[in-house]
Amino acid sequence: MNSLDVILGPIISEKSMTDAATGKYTFKVTLQSTKKQIKKAIEEQFKVNVVKVATITVKGEVQKTG
Repeated sequence: MNSLDVILGPIISEKSMTDAATGKYTFKVTLQSTKKQIKKAIEEQFKVNVVKVATITVKGEVQKTG
């Protein structure tokens, strides 16, 4: 997988902005990407040294119709 295809974009929220002040950044990535691929993609795109990668899978909400 190409490193440009791994990162879909940043997540902008109050919590992510608070974490950014302490050096923790939040990105939306593809479901198929591994922690090693995420680390490599971040390091290549932003020219930084990644210390740790934490992932979480968030399921969408069910919408009621009718």
